[in-house]
Amino acid sequence: MSHTKIVHIYSSWTAGGAEKVMLDIAEGLEKKGFPSVLACPRDSYLFRSAGERGLTSYDFSTRGSFDPFGLWKLWRILDREKPDILHAHQGKVFW
Repeated sequence: MSHTKIVHIYSSWTAGGAEKVMLDIAEGLEKKGFPSVLACPRDSYLFRSAGERGLTSYDFSTRGSFDPFGLWKLWRILDREKPDILHAHQGKVFW
């Protein structure tokens, strides 16, 4: 039986509290059998930390809610992963 797959998106580069919580959520879900994938900037704290925790991550960044290139990159990630849930952790990626 397969579990619900979740893609978590966040375009932050920093190592703040929200970013750490996002990693804890993704890692906790993985341990419970819910595959979690991160979409975040390649040179960010999130991307590096996800790798250290054994989480799958994809390079994703956007310049705002209506960035065509950012939307295209996100669509490619979603097309590949086929998640059941898309969890946006930040205002500009909610839209």
